[in-house]
Amino acid sequence: MAQAITLSAHRLEEPRGPRSIAGVLVGPATIFVAVGLLIPIAILFRYSLNQFTPSKIMVDAVTLANYVKFFTDPYYTTILWRTLRVATTCMLICLVMGFPLAYALARTQSRYKNVAIMLVVLPLFMGNAVRAAGWMTLFGSKGFLNALLMGAGLVAEPLEIMYSETAVIIGITAVNLPFMVLTLQSVIEGIDRAVEEAAMSLGAGPWHTFWRIVWPLALPGRRSSPSSSA
Repeated sequence: MAQAITLSAHRLEEPRGPRSIAGVLVGPATIFVAVGLLIPIAILFRYSLNQFTPSKIMVDAVTLANYVKFFTDPYYTTILWRTLRVATTCMLICLVMGFPLAYALARTQSRYKNVAIMLVVLPLFMGNAVRAAGWMTLFGSKGFLNALLMGAGLVAEPLEIMYSETAVIIGITAVNLPFMVLTLQSVIEGIDRAVEEAAMSLGAGPWHTFWRIVWPLALPGRRSSPSSSA
């Protein structure tokens, strides 16, 4: 009995491992970011409860009139649904395009893996002005894409791509795709490769292995610990 108590005490005194150390190191930055985001959001929420008048612009009050107007006015509801539609479309495109690349980066054994990851990160170093100029050169009425299509005889007049919802989706997708790839690549690396090999040895094809093994394990969006994989 005494030995059991002593062993339990030693187990309690043992360090929790790299995960607890990582939590301690990331904790202060997480708190700082959370406070930096939550406080401005709380201030904006308080402002949204004020009363807005044409003469004084904003009057201190506590009213839900602004929210009632937002959800009943067709102008605002149209903008809301368009925003949600564009956001959902961009998320799905990033997921479909980013998952195969993230899987390839996570499973590759090439010595050029770090170079490939740097190529994924490289677009993030470009400024917004450079991005906008590049999209205008590509999608403008006299841009490269229209010139190519008209030169090939596929269209008779330039396509209106700029200043459209399609251009917005393309631009947002291009900005967020590297983040999707890096996040998924980190998650897939935490999935034990032996699990996939076991599924394939039992007769599962690539699609079933992805749908029944890789996708459920990657869905939580966090790295799996070696103990959980075992």
